[in-house]
Amino acid sequence: MKFLKNRKVIQLWIGFLVTLLCFYAISRQIRIREVQLAFQSFNYIYLLYGVAFLTLDYIIRIYRWSYILRAIGAQITTKACAGPFMGSIALNNLLPFRAGDGIRAFFYPKKMKIDRSMGVSSLVMEKISDLSVLGLMLLVGVVEFKGLRLPRSLINSTWFLIVILLLFSVFAIATQSSFIASIIASFWVFKSASLVRIRKYLARFQKDMAVLLKFKPLFSIFLISSAVWITESFLGYFILRGFGLLVSPAGALLFMSLVSISTLVPSSPGYVGPFDLAVITSVGLLGGTAGQGISVAIVLHLSLWFPTTVAGAFAILKDAPFFREARIELQSAKR
Repeated sequence: MKFLKNRKVIQLWIGFLVTLLCFYAISRQIRIREVQLAFQSFNYIYLLYGVAFLTLDYIIRIYRWSYILRAIGAQITTKACAGPFMGSIALNNLLPFRAGDGIRAFFYPKKMKIDRSMGVSSLVMEKISDLSVLGLMLLVGVVEFKGLRLPRSLINSTWFLIVILLLFSVFAIATQSSFIASIIASFWVFKSASLVRIRKYLARFQKDMAVLLKFKPLFSIFLISSAVWITESFLGYFILRGFGLLVSPAGALLFMSLVSISTLVPSSPGYVGPFDLAVITSVGLLGGTAGQGISVAIVLHLSLWFPTTVAGAFAILKDAPFFREARIELQSAKR
């Protein structure tokens, strides 16, 4: 347990170091007068359009989660998924290392009266589809802007995305092999309660992924995920338009894919630092000034963070007794 605690502390310090380095890079580009002029010219009606698409984005995200859960046998409605989903998003915004995703996968299933393995399977499938769509969006943007020279940091982040996608995919597909099935079955040989529990979860995960990797659910999830990221790209599109940056739909896809990839980098809660630096860099690639880039970063970050955190906070407050029980369970598991 001491090793795990030390590892978490090290990860936290790495995240904050990354954030500080990003802020240092941002500070070198700040021109206060340029930022003031950018905000003075901002057309706030575009922000309303963007937030409307963000609302639609999260409705589709909630529906996608409920669709995946129902596909693997959960008796759950889309409405019942809304609170847990938004609560996990708020926790992602407030805690480092996407802790909200872990809570949605491991703790919310108990409240929702579904198997915990379903929470894990649905989260893995979400990540596979999200990474696939982001990669496709990036490809469309790069093809559209053939002469665009991407910074080395963004190229590295893209390769990181590809590697993560391959690992997720290999992991999901590997669970379907008879060899892996025999390894999972071998856990029955041991009498340890922990190993038996692991075997149970792995067997259920294998069964869930066998359903989700069939053509119909896989194609449906990909289409829904495409709708998720297209609607979120409209948020970026309208904010860019609000600051006077005329971008094509392909430019908006490239912009949001680059910005979203930046959140893969470990950082402080809410991706403060890497997210903002990616926005500023992407705006520069699309022909904007540093002042416009910083202004877009501030408005886009607040647009993504504030509404989802407020909505999620209400969901968390509504489920306060559940979170107290989850904290007690987590503390008991650590002992």
